[in-house]
Amino acid sequence: MQQKINGSASKNANIAGSRAVVHQATGMISVQLAVTLPAALDWLQAYATEHDRLVAEVAADVVARRLRFNPEDV
Repeated sequence: MQQKINGSASKNANIAGSRAVVHQATGMISVQLAVTLPAALDWLQAYATEHDRLVAEVAADVVARRLRFNPEDV
């Protein structure tokens, strides 16, 4: 359950949710590319930077399976 302040979800709850998605996406990328978790996070951050997107947005796409990293890219 998210904390609510003035009828809307708190910033801290949103940050915690974003972190969870980033961690999950990092694990998925690690498996997809057969790399370590720190390397997978590097890939996630690099992709976000290259495409001028937030890491949390890219992570959400990975978790939703709209984006997949390919071993050929390594």
